[in-house]
Amino acid sequence: MSTDIYVRLIAERQWRKGRPIVRVTKAQAERNRAHIVATAARLFRERGYDGVGVAELMAAAGFTHDGFYKHFRSKADLMAEASASGLAQAAARAEGLAPAEFVERYRDSFAVHRPSGRR
Repeated sequence: MSTDIYVRLIAERQWRKGRPIVRVTKAQAERNRAHIVATAARLFRERGYDGVGVAELMAAAGFTHDGFYKHFRSKADLMAEASASGLAQAAARAEGLAPAEFVERYRDSFAVHRPSGRR
């Protein structure tokens, strides 16, 4: 690559806080959001809503704290979405089950995520 082209590419790059701005496609942004929701759901089940901070959650998902607010207005909004996602998944798994069997499976799924000593 010629030096002129290299210099132009560097000059055209956009920077924020000393780092290049990384652009993602809409599809990738949707996958990232879904991954954050899934990570939040797992951590909220394991430690409870108050036991998980935004920075810790984003680190567990593999993103920076700053990225959180590109996807969600607040931690409460994320909790609502994670809860709705979990309920939708439970409803899909319940299709065709007798009510008693659904309740048993639902109860057992939480036993896996319950911290020891907590009921």
